[in-house]
Amino acid sequence: RLRDAGETRLLSRADDLEEDGLDAALVLSSVGHEAMIIDVPPRAEAGIAIALFGPSRDAEGKIAGLRDLAHLALRRRTGQTSGGARRLRRAAALAAGLALVAWLAWPVPRVVTATGLSRPAEAVSVALHFDAFLEEMAVSVGDRVEEGEIIATFASPSLEERRAEVALDIMVEEVAAQSALAQNDYGAFVLSEQRISAQRRRLDNLDARLEGLTLRAPVSGQVVAAKSAGRIGAFVPAGEEVALLQSEPRFELTLDFLRVDAPLVAPGLAGEVFFRGISGESFPFTITTPVMVERDPQTGEERLTARAMIVAEDQGRLLTGLSGYGRILSDPAPRALNLARYAIEYVRVKAWSYLGLRW
Repeated sequence: RLRDAGETRLLSRADDLEEDGLDAALVLSSVGHEAMIIDVPPRAEAGIAIALFGPSRDAEGKIAGLRDLAHLALRRRTGQTSGGARRLRRAAALAAGLALVAWLAWPVPRVVTATGLSRPAEAVSVALHFDAFLEEMAVSVGDRVEEGEIIATFASPSLEERRAEVALDIMVEEVAAQSALAQNDYGAFVLSEQRISAQRRRLDNLDARLEGLTLRAPVSGQVVAAKSAGRIGAFVPAGEEVALLQSEPRFELTLDFLRVDAPLVAPGLAGEVFFRGISGESFPFTITTPVMVERDPQTGEERLTARAMIVAEDQGRLLTGLSGYGRILSDPAPRALNLARYAIEYVRVKAWSYLGLRW
């Protein structure tokens, strides 16, 4: 209150019952003193406040001496401490700034991330060459099959009906041939024999196709993809994959990249992939193709993809269709550019789009 009023000293007495001095009188009554002197520095000046209870007659001189002593001590302490602290802060800030500049300017490999999907490096697709209906699925994903082992069996009512028709035609022609022979009609007999021969060739062809309804493994290997046994009776068009056999446990990756990362990817770059479901282990790979544009035939959506070969020695734990995340180390660049390249690319595109600027 003294400082707000522009005053520096207040003398209060316990017997002062005026409104302005009532608070001070209550304080003095509570501590058992008759008088109190409060001395404070001016409002714009730093210093200490002095409160004397029961002051003596020479209190004025003692207050002046205490104030001068305190002012000198505070000035020296503040000057020394603030000066040293400022120098220390400046040195620390300079060192931190230099370290930050060096850290940002230091060249480091650019890290490109991508989503990946595993697929067999070499696999044989097993499919029918004609339409049929699935009767039985003899294998499932993960099974090991040998060459010639049954994969699935199918039924084709149309083929069976055509075979029955051809067999009936053969029987009719045989009867006609016998009748012509009995009537000594040699020309009709020869014609029937020719028809019988042609029909038998058709019958052999139909028998071979019916035999092909039992689908067998063309090579020995592991089943990495197969139709579900729950699709028994389902129609399977010609050429549709029934099973996929992998002869050796070697896998490759299909990697999807962002457009800003695609220019950094080239064949020969190395990286590693971490698959979901295989914790605590990553697999090294090498990029084998440049980035290509692939279009989804159903949705029309385009994506940037590249192929990579997994080069780990033990790939027995991998399966087809595992999804994961790949990291590729590209050419070194200053760390600052590496950290800010997404923002830089965004600004660069916007600057060209709206202002026509290029860099």
